Amino acid sequence: MKNIFFYTFLMLFLLTNCQTKKNETEKEHKGEHKGEHKHDENEIELTDAQIKIIGLEIGGFDEANIGESIKATGVVDVPVEGRAFVNAPVDGFLKKTEIMIGQFVTQGQVLTSLEHQNYVILQENYLTTANEISYLVKEFERQKELSADNINAKKTFQRVEADLAIQQTKKASLEMQLRILGIEPSQISAKNLQRYLYIRSPISGYIKKVTAVSGRFVNTQETLFEIVSNAHKHIELQIFEKDILKIKKGQKVIFYSPNQPENTYVGEVFLIGQAIDLQHKTVNVHVHFSEENSEKQFLEGMYIETKILLSETKQETITEEAIIRDGKNNFVFIQSKKNHYKKVPIRITSENEKQVAFEWIEKVPLSPKIVKKGAYYLNSQMNVGEEEGHAH
Repeated sequence: MKNIFFYTFLMLFLLTNCQTKKNETEKEHKGEHKGEHKHDENEIELTDAQIKIIGLEIGGFDEANIGESIKATGVVDVPVEGRAFVNAPVDGFLKKTEIMIGQFVTQGQVLTSLEHQNYVILQENYLTTANEISYLVKEFERQKELSADNINAKKTFQRVEADLAIQQTKKASLEMQLRILGIEPSQISAKNLQRYLYIRSPISGYIKKVTAVSGRFVNTQETLFEIVSNAHKHIELQIFEKDILKIKKGQKVIFYSPNQPENTYVGEVFLIGQAIDLQHKTVNVHVHFSEENSEKQFLEGMYIETKILLSETKQETITEEAIIRDGKNNFVFIQSKKNHYKKVPIRITSENEKQVAFEWIEKVPLSPKIVKKGAYYLNSQMNVGEEEGHAH
């Protein structure tokens, strides 16, 4: 009995379904012939459930300060005084060093030391000269008294005077050589000769490069360390020749790392180069960070993308999220009627890092309701619908 009831129900269902499809087909054919149904390929309809799920938002224009800008690329750099190359002041053998790349060092900090017998010989010569001067000073005074009445003694006095001047000059030269090597002459004695020369950091900063290896013999031409200071970092931009006359000191610059385009920062044009790179047809433009501590987010040598704002005016805009970019063509969606959204072409006139100003290419209703959130979902759904239509 149950089986008979089941098969009866199934047959009724199939017959009803077939009749429904037949009626729908007839209606569609009638509609086509009579012009009652028209399909707009640039329009899409959503259900209330879909609108709620994707969080679709519509609204009018925003207002933002926006204007003409020039895009440019560059790198984070440091001024000349923020970079130091450390060489050995004289030839010698490198002793132990524990300095590593990335390590922060302070001005005057010992980076490594050198050892060579010539350092000891230099100190020896200085002490010998100092002792010779002490003797000549006493001899000078003695001969000065004797030369008053004795002609022969006068000649001896002149010789002592000359020898004293020679030794004083030699001592001054040796003192300067020792100070260049970092040795204080007044600290030297026969019992306190300095065996090592200590190489110190000329600035505070981070170690960028290290070539110092313990035990290796080095000469004055070799760079042992490269140090870069974090202070006073700036951005060096390359501006094309055709745009350089538009750039003025004080103009606002929006910049970011291509790896994190969502994090934007503000700078200011500080210096404009006065010569053109003939090979690349560009001019260097020096940009300072405007926001306190923002320079700490960037490392020396990082690649940067920027927009130099040439002018700013208050305009009606929408957020970047509402724009559909398709090659050289740009679109937005507007609400044509309840739950219906139409894709409309636009022409972008200006933009900044977050807001876009544009013109309508075709006529739209007065004060249209623009899809401000969910435009990319609508576009993807429309594309899926087109693909299915082509498949049929």
